[in-house]
Amino acid sequence: MPINTGNDIPSPFETLQGFLMNSYNRRVKESFREDIDIDNSLEWGQMSNEQKTLHQLLIRDNDNAGMMMLKMQAFFFMREELQAEMFGIPITTFQDTYTYEPQIQIYWKEIPERAQANNRHRIRRQLSFRIMQDIESITQNDLDRIVDKAVLEFKNLQLNTGAKSVSYLDKKGGIQISQFLVFDGNEGKQFIQKLCEVAMVTNPHATFKPENFKIHTTADESGYRKRETRRLLGETIELPKRRQVTVCKLHRIEFHSYPGYPKLLYGPKR
Repeated sequence: MPINTGNDIPSPFETLQGFLMNSYNRRVKESFREDIDIDNSLEWGQMSNEQKTLHQLLIRDNDNAGMMMLKMQAFFFMREELQAEMFGIPITTFQDTYTYEPQIQIYWKEIPERAQANNRHRIRRQLSFRIMQDIESITQNDLDRIVDKAVLEFKNLQLNTGAKSVSYLDKKGGIQISQFLVFDGNEGKQFIQKLCEVAMVTNPHATFKPENFKIHTTADESGYRKRETRRLLGETIELPKRRQVTVCKLHRIEFHSYPGYPKLLYGPKR
């Protein structure tokens, strides 16, 4: 419960709580805005699973410190998948230790109908490449041409993700993909080829090199279809599938000039 210190002066806890109710709650609502109507007030029994999740993650006036922390951890760990701005190496330490080249990051997101049918948050996938030129020489025209090419290549292309993992390594071309989940190897190759074409807008060395493309298989090719089971408190429970097979569409494109400073080039705001 909020702590009242008297004399109408808010306590440090109330001040922090007020800040979180404004900033954190706003970010939570924006995260759900694409999936549900966040402005529609419904009774609990009439809410969808996504609406119930939103309701439970928002910080309320009567939340204590422990409850606030649990809600924030649940949101950033489960909904936002550990976004680097909250969990990770401090930016200053990273910049002192590593060299950094600007990146283009392209995101895909599961279509809402598939996520709702499976009662889960929407799955996201990502590909990226480095812009191999001095950061001060990059112009807005360069970024516009990259986005135009990326949208042309990917906007109408459906990503079927989950069954196999592919990788691609080309340091000179600025592309290092350690794992990209696709339905089959040919689809994975198609997406990597298109990523190379986008990177070639500013880097002629990023041409697709077949010898750098790898398809990673496991001993059991059908393993992604199965669910493992465990015994818990005398009952058999099913664990989530390790690789969710689903359909994703192009969601957003970002330009990262330095760690912690993303610039949205295409798609909805976070």
